[in-house]
Amino acid sequence: MTRIMQIPSHDRVRGASGAWFFAARLFLAAIFLYSGAAKLLFWSGGIEEFAALGLPMPALALAATIVLQLGAGTALAIGWHSGPAALALAAFTVAATLVGHPFWAFDGADLHRQLTIALEHLAIVGGLLAIAAAGPGLFSLQPREPSS
Repeated sequence: MTRIMQIPSHDRVRGASGAWFFAARLFLAAIFLYSGAAKLLFWSGGIEEFAALGLPMPALALAATIVLQLGAGTALAIGWHSGPAALALAAFTVAATLVGHPFWAFDGADLHRQLTIALEHLAIVGGLLAIAAAGPGLFSLQPREPSS
């Protein structure tokens, strides 16, 4: 007779898989760290971009975006509160994709390009949700849950 055992959450991402989760966190975080740093360094270009998208109070929206991308991106990279950080970045990515890549408003090659970008962003969201569900892996600053 086969018994199905539930693996405790702290044992799910040990060993080699812990290294894979570490790599996944770093790769996902890199997107947001780069984007946040670029927006910070090229502030006026970010203001123009956000204004062109029709966002109200583009300076405030830009500042909030930078704080989220750098803050949650760093947390994700180091594995500190990785679940909430990944969920915040996932929600942000969905919202930013809907605002910045409205593929439904395009035709022809532009439709294809915008839809491809939107689907790539959905793949990023999928990776973030996987990190949020599974935890950060071994190489993180996140405190371990006590074993029962």
